[in-house]
Amino acid sequence: MTHAVKSSLVLATLAVLLVGCGYAGELKIGETAPDFQSIIGVDGNKHGLADYQQAKLVVVVFTCNHCPVAAAYEDRLIALQKQYAAQGVQFVAINVNNIAADRLEE
Repeated sequence: MTHAVKSSLVLATLAVLLVGCGYAGELKIGETAPDFQSIIGVDGNKHGLADYQQAKLVVVVFTCNHCPVAAAYEDRLIALQKQYAAQGVQFVAINVNNIAADRLEE
């Protein structure tokens, strides 16, 4: 996958997130992504985009715990992270739901 295609995918994903969060600006390839922060991880710590500034590319994946399709892709995402980590790619999965089945405790 070319750098331009990867960048486009990341920007498209961020655009979806940011529109949902009230950011309606247009992102172009090469522009800095707007920051996200204070997302609680499975480790119990807060995470934000700044935590991944050493990565050459950050792939943001919106997922959830209870969806069978999302669950089916989990192993694929883990494999992709392992495959591209040495090239500076960091995958970040963000749970988009706030229902009991998707909470960290579950």
